[in-house]
This record gives sequence, C-alpha cells and structure tokens, in this order.
Amino acid sequence: MRDAVLSPCVCVAIFLRKRARALVQIMARAVMGHGSKINRRVEQRMVVYPQRKMAASGIAWDDGRVKLHAGVQKMIDIIEGGFTSSFTYREHMELYSLVYTMCTQKAPRNYSPEIQEYDNILRDYCTQEILPVIQARVAQSDDAFLAEFIKRWKNHKLLVRQVYEVCYYLDRYHVQRQNISSLRDVGVSKFRTLVFNPIKDRCGNPTSSISFVVFV
Repeated sequence: MRDAVLSPCVCVAIFLRKRARALVQIMARAVMGHGSKINRRVEQRMVVYPQRKMAASGIAWDDGRVKLHAGVQKMIDIIEGGFTSSFTYREHMELYSLVYTMCTQKAPRNYSPEIQEYDNILRDYCTQEILPVIQARVAQSDDAFLAEFIKRWKNHKLLVRQVYEVCYYLDRYHVQRQNISSLRDVGVSKFRTLVFNPIKDRCGNPTSSISFVVFV
C-alpha cells in the first residue's frame, strides 16, 4: 500500500527534476550569451586551469613559440581578410595563459626576454603587409593615398592592441623591471620607422592633404 502511495510521488519528483534541469539549461544559454561576463568566466576556467596543469611540466620554448606565432598570425589573417572571421575569447585566453606560463616558469625555462621578439612580428607585418600596399598608392590621388594610409594605421593599432592584451603580463612585469620600452610604444615606433618614414616625402608634399601625422 505504501509503495502504491509513493509511486505517484516518485513520478512527480522525477518529472519536476527533469523540468528543473531543462529550465536551468535554458536560463544558462540565455544568460551566457557570447561576450557576457559569465560566459567569459566559464571560458577562462576552461582554459586557465588546464594551462596550470601544463605549467607543472613546463612549456618548451620551441613549442610555445610555435603556438604564439600561430595565434598572432591568425590575428593578422583576420585583419587582412576584412574581419570575415573572428578571434574568439577562448583563443585569446589560451594565448594569454601560454604567455603567462612561459613568463613565470623558473629558470632556465623563463622565456620573458625571448617573447620580446614580439617586435619582430610587427616588423614583418609592417614591411610585408602594410608598406607595399601604401607604396602602391603613392602615385594615386591624395584621397586614395590618405584613405589607404589611415586604414593601415588603424589595422596596425588593432594588431598592437590585441598582441598587447595577450602579452599583458610580460609588459606589466618584465618590461618595467628591465626599464625597456612598453609593447605599445614598440608597436608605434615600428610603424613610424618602417612605414611612415619611407613615404614621409609623399606625406609632406604641399599639394597633399596629409601635412602631418599624429600617432595616437
């Protein structure tokens, strides 16, 4: 008799549990939308915690360098491809965790100085991607030249900002301790030296609408 009375209760309990679980899943999908703070926290835990396990055994320079360069190259491809794709927050956190681990490992596996070859990445981007395109516009009208110059400067600033965010730990600690130029300053300097200086005569042309350039 007792079983007969409890059976409906058990059925109701199971039904309510399933409904509650479904409701929680719906609410989670609604709240954890793309870019939300909650979603970022969840993704951060998914990325950083495994990275901490990786740190226990250490990250070799060659392995870390390949992953870092591949990540930055993807940023460049997205920018040069007209932003038809995106660099996800998870990918960003993976690179950040990678740099953090490589900068906090004990010697001789602390690669803070080596990661500073970041400026070589910007050097190649300026000389191989930006400068040839701007130089091709030198003989064109002032408007076409100016439009291309501004576009490339904005793209360069975006890349510098993204790499800076990935290498934030490096810039905050290693750069300050060594009293060297910040990553952002290096990024601006590369553009000025490798892109602006070679075409500054075109910018200084009295007939040109570009009389000066302000780097901000």
